[in-house]
Amino acid sequence: MVRDRLPAMARDSFEPIASLSEWGVHHVTQFLAANNVDGLSDDTIRIIHSLLTAGHTLTEALAVAQVLVKKAS
Repeated sequence: MVRDRLPAMARDSFEPIASLSEWGVHHVTQFLAANNVDGLSDDTIRIIHSLLTAGHTLTEALAVAQVLVKKAS
């Protein structure tokens, strides 16, 4: 498992993808806000939420959100 190969300090912040599938739309909204991604519609946030529940990573979801913000502006 990847977690076992991380330095001890990094293990505490490691979240398995399975736990992300339990995130609600509110969690996704907070994650995007924490990463300075604002201005997305509720429908777009639900799309990003569906990416996470389908097993995509936070990095992938954030990249999609950033592209969609640029297209909206």
